[in-house]
Amino acid sequence: MNDKQAKELIAKFLIQQASAADLDVIMLWLQDAIEQQMRQLRWGTLVERVLAVTPDAQIQPHHVLFPIPQDVFERNDSMNAATDQNPGY
Repeated sequence: MNDKQAKELIAKFLIQQASAADLDVIMLWLQDAIEQQMRQLRWGTLVERVLAVTPDAQIQPHHVLFPIPQDVFERNDSMNAATDQNPGY
């Protein structure tokens, strides 16, 4: 879903013309947005907690991001494992 489609769905919802299918999409979209935000908060908290307990910890990029699985690269021809992998892997 792109930004324009999301805005159209939200507009339908606000003027009470959204169908049940539209509401399902809106709820999934909102759930995903909340999960992404919480994931970001959780990782920030993890780094802060590690540094609070072990002030001299050397947090590296690969301590914050997981590696992208190899099968993702194998299924997606536009990705290159050598250049698109998360830092440190």
